Amino acid sequence: MIRIGFRLMSLILPLVIAKSVFAYEGLDRQSPEEIKAAKLRIESEFRSAVDPRDLSELERNQILSGYQHLDPKREVPSDLLKEAVLYFDKNKNRFPNKSNLAVIDFKPRSDKYRFFVVNLITGKVEKFRTTHGEGSDVDDDGVAERFLNVVNSQASSLGFIRTAEVYSGAFKRSLRLDGLSSTNSKVRERAIVIHGWDYVVEAPVKQSRSWGCAALDWRVKDWVIDQIKEGALLYIGVSQVSGNRDFH
Repeated sequence: MIRIGFRLMSLILPLVIAKSVFAYEGLDRQSPEEIKAAKLRIESEFRSAVDPRDLSELERNQILSGYQHLDPKREVPSDLLKEAVLYFDKNKNRFPNKSNLAVIDFKPRSDKYRFFVVNLITGKVEKFRTTHGEGSDVDDDGVAERFLNVVNSQASSLGFIRTAEVYSGAFKRSLRLDGLSSTNSKVRERAIVIHGWDYVVEAPVKQSRSWGCAALDWRVKDWVIDQIKEGALLYIGVSQVSGNRDFH
């Protein structure tokens, strides 16, 4: 009887351990000291950041008039691009990478283009497919429906982000992120990063769900990282416009 008990435990225990390991997000989670240092740095640099919602209509229009060259083909949802541009412009000195910004729109199903890289100099846009978190799409229908800023929720988070350092981890060359909004302040703590993944393909098919990361096809991952690494603005939202209207 005792032998049978030990035998069962030897079979069950590895499964329990495996479940406890893989139920948690953040394969490349940093040490508490590293996370705290990054958090303090962001809090210090963005303590007096300007929120686009505090701008008058006149201020908004004046700023946007200087960016009319962006997205000439109107591929990026205009409401999200406007908010990204306004935040970038009013806080420009806090973004070392002033060449590009990125927008992710989680309104469409995952078979559609949702990740947009915008060249701030030429205005050109490159678009890609990307994942959202399991916790944002519990019925796995390809549509993200809820967004959380909770550790181990495996959900995607919305808001403004500053891209950070490139590192090599579980998904090879990847890009860390720092949340700038109350809705995504824990992205570094959760190890939500930009990385390549076997289950993302640049094709019009429903993508697999991540643990909260915006994963990309391996074939485009490095190009995207190189454009937005080391201090670019990334804005993640859910578009409220039907179609991509004029930017102005």
